[in-house]
Amino acid sequence: MSSPQQVSEKQRLMVVTPDRASLDIELGTLAPPQSPPVDKTTASFNSFQLMLLALMVAQNAGVVLATRYSHTSVVESHKKYYPTNLVLAIEVAKLCLCVLIVGFQRVTKSMTGPLMKHHAPRILLSLPLACSRALVSLLLSLRYSLPIVPIALLYLVQNNILYIALANLPAPLFQLCYQTKLVTTALFSVFMIKERSYTKTQWMALVTLSFGVFLAVVGESNSKAKRNENESMILGLGAVFTATLTSAIAGVCYEKVLQSPNTSIPSSVWTRNFQLSFFSLLPSLFLLRLPLFKNFTTIVYVILLLQAFGGLLVGLIVKHLNNVIKGLTGAVSLVVGTLVSSVVFGGTIDSSFVIGAVIIFTSVRVFTNSNTKTTTKQETGKHT
Repeated sequence: MSSPQQVSEKQRLMVVTPDRASLDIELGTLAPPQSPPVDKTTASFNSFQLMLLALMVAQNAGVVLATRYSHTSVVESHKKYYPTNLVLAIEVAKLCLCVLIVGFQRVTKSMTGPLMKHHAPRILLSLPLACSRALVSLLLSLRYSLPIVPIALLYLVQNNILYIALANLPAPLFQLCYQTKLVTTALFSVFMIKERSYTKTQWMALVTLSFGVFLAVVGESNSKAKRNENESMILGLGAVFTATLTSAIAGVCYEKVLQSPNTSIPSSVWTRNFQLSFFSLLPSLFLLRLPLFKNFTTIVYVILLLQAFGGLLVGLIVKHLNNVIKGLTGAVSLVVGTLVSSVVFGGTIDSSFVIGAVIIFTSVRVFTNSNTKTTTKQETGKHT
């Protein structure tokens, strides 16, 4: 009979085993090892975290540009799609992706070696049954999803009003205004997560970043980008700032759920994403206008896939980093989106925008490099 010390050592070796261990931890079937507190807001990102951040930057910029282009094509073709239908379709796509991922993990759980090279036929044959079982398991997990319900409703509000903002604001201005959620998210995280705090340098970096955003807005407003005569600046600004508030509250609450060790919700990110999409789907059904895919063009389907993929990315980034870092990726993507948008939709970039972009990048760098006192319950191992 093994001693507790031997069992602990065996579990530790199982956890650090490549490939299979990461899936076990993600599914919640194997408890991760206890480790010293990890600083999630420093620049010492590993390759997996850097990949997530790069994907999020590309996804953020891609969604804004694709959505803006879709509205431009709508004006030209006079065939308007319903944004509420698109939100519903995105949630359905996320549900399907979660079921597919969990099903794939179930099939490959006992496999070793290069999966696709040696087990591809077995995976393809077993995947349908595994996905059906995964769906049943995910539906049963809804019994423990009460904390997810208000978060899902907040995200539902945010997703719908974002399309109102995008329809009434130029893509660069939307990106710039939406970055105010950085400061809002940081404030809510300090108030709602007891062990969370930031250094003076980090707060100064956020304020400086806001100033950089202001300069970039001035630069963009002085450009000669074409505007649709049906756009309402007041409506667009009101929608984007409402989305900022709901995003900050929902994001911090979701971070608490993902990183809390004592929650009754299963620990898989995919399970929680499934729960979020499920409870966002139900209210969306009341806003559905049949037929569901009316006037959906190729670019609309591109938006659908980008948004569904982005929803899964958000869960991974919040779990492995935090909401503020997620927000910083948006500050970087706004520069990318503005530059590409100025080429695609017309307009010029003046010196104010260039200075603002430099300030934004510098502020992001200072924030991530600053020594921080940020901790969470998961990092300190405290239990409530």
